[in-house]
Order: sequence, then structure tokens, then C-alpha cells
Amino acid sequence: NYIDTAVYNDDLKYIYNGLALSYEKTKQLNLANKYNKLINYINSKIYKKNNEEQINQKELQFQLTQIHLNDSLSQAYKITNQQTQLKRGETVKYFLIIIVVIIAIFLAIIYKRFKVSQAQKIEILKQKHVIEEKQTEIISSINYAKRIQQSMLPSDKYITKKLKN
Repeated sequence: NYIDTAVYNDDLKYIYNGLALSYEKTKQLNLANKYNKLINYINSKIYKKNNEEQINQKELQFQLTQIHLNDSLSQAYKITNQQTQLKRGETVKYFLIIIVVIIAIFLAIIYKRFKVSQAQKIEILKQKHVIEEKQTEIISSINYAKRIQQSMLPSDKYITKKLKN
């Protein structure tokens, strides 16, 4: 009457089958029927156990597939984020290059204006020097003419003396 439900294997089925056949030959049908029921019970337990194992395997495969899918989606999201960051980096790089070029052009224009103003300043200084030389020459010429005129004219004392007479 003892059945080890933890062990359902072919050896136990073979033994029960042998007993059932032996009891059928000896016309002890109650005992033969009992062992046939045990064989059926073992078969149903084996079938149930196999089904449970298959279900567990399918569930495990499903879980692994879900994990793999989640990992794939996570990786795709990370890759998309990295690509977006790279594009932003490139955009910032091009923006900075454009700003540097604009600043360089602006500095070149300012430098050119500075050079032009320096050249104009030098030209103005030259013209000032020429004008100062001309002014000095004119003043010298006026002073020279004044001395000549003063030397030709009688003195103020002489003129005053002659006018009083």
C-alpha cells in the first residue's frame, strides 16, 4: 500500500506492471486492479510533473526573453542618448567655431582700423611739423623785414623831435 510519491520512475512502473500481470494470471483481479490504478496514478503524476517542468521552462524562457528585451531597450535608449549628446556636442563645437571666426574677423577689422589711424596720426604729425617749420620761417621772415624797416626808418625820438618843430 505504500507509494513513494516523490519517486515516479520507470523502475517503479515496471514493478507495478509486473505485479498487476501476476495478479491477473492468478485471477486476483482486485490486486491487479489496484496495481493498474497505481500505474495510472504514477503516469498521471509523471505527466503532471513533466507539464509543470515544461511550464516552468516556458516561464523561465519568457522571463529571460523579457530581461533580454528590457536590456536591449535600455541599451537602445543609452545609445540614442549618446548619439543625441554627440550631436549636441558637434552643434556646440560648430557654434563655437563660428563665434571664434566672427571674433577673429572683428579683431582683424579693429586692427586694420588701428593701423589706418596710426598712419593718419603719423601723417598729421608730419603735416604739423611742416606747418610749424613754415610758421617759423614766416615769423623769421617777418622779424627780418621788421629789422630792415626799423633800420631804414628814423628812430622814434627823431620823428618826435621833428614833429615838434
